[in-house]
Amino acid sequence: GKNLVDIILSNNGYNVVNLGIKQPVAAILDAAQQHNADVIVLSGLLIKSTVVMKEHLQELNHRGMAPDYPVLLGGAALTRAYVEQDLHTIYEGEVRYARDA
Repeated sequence: GKNLVDIILSNNGYNVVNLGIKQPVAAILDAAQQHNADVIVLSGLLIKSTVVMKEHLQELNHRGMAPDYPVLLGGAALTRAYVEQDLHTIYEGEVRYARDA
């Protein structure tokens, strides 16, 4: 999924920084700052990913970075309801659900 999104976005003129899988939140946030990201995109295949994504959003809040980085979440592990209801209430920035590549 994430590689397909990378290809689609790159082929349409977007600059994509693909960090790979199982990245610690510090690596993601450092890359976002280093590359002056407009958005952070996270993808999760397994249910455990939903917990990790929630922790990542909480860390963005903790660091005061949430207002600067909208987050797009997708992958088989997620549902629109989980992102738009549960995660939306805990994230201090903008968070959106991406159903499918």
